[in-house]
Amino acid sequence: KFTVTPPEWVKDHPGYFSLLDLGDTEREILFPQETLFGCNFCIRKNVLMEVGGFNPDGFSNLEYYWQRGDGETGLQRKIAQTPWRMLYNPSAWLFHQIPQTRLTHDFLIRRAQTQAVSDSFTYYRTHPGLFPLAKGLGLSILMNFKYLFNRITRSENDDLQSAVRKRYWAYRQSYAWKVLTTPALLFYTRLDTYWDKP
Repeated sequence: KFTVTPPEWVKDHPGYFSLLDLGDTEREILFPQETLFGCNFCIRKNVLMEVGGFNPDGFSNLEYYWQRGDGETGLQRKIAQTPWRMLYNPSAWLFHQIPQTRLTHDFLIRRAQTQAVSDSFTYYRTHPGLFPLAKGLGLSILMNFKYLFNRITRSENDDLQSAVRKRYWAYRQSYAWKVLTTPALLFYTRLDTYWDKP
């Protein structure tokens, strides 16, 4: 529920605003092609305990910013590896209020930044071994150069899209560097559970 009429560009980034509509029919979620958002998500307690609970998500304390995980997406990844099923039920809905302060370019760019940290966590959690360390850093550097080149050659028409992608890949690169230089962060991404962690 938008508190003001949203700008047109919001429809290009539904996931960043937790907007989800998979139709009018109850059906199974096909993870990872589809995911549910935690703002309207319920799970049986025994299943939550069985799979090790949620991975970390956002923190209000910036001290833990780089320990941000993949929250409900990571939980769904764990569930997908069990016999349990995830369902989309169109009658289980709610209004999630989106204030005017979230309908700015600055918010969207910051949201891309936090998504980059979450995606990096997922990458290192799901890609064991040493090769992914170099690959993660190399890919993020390559993508940064790609978008820098696009800006120089002006082949990137949409300034907002360009700024979003630039911030996203800059933070993917920062995370990749932190993983290489701070082994504790890599270890953190691969914990079985986070019950006793911030």
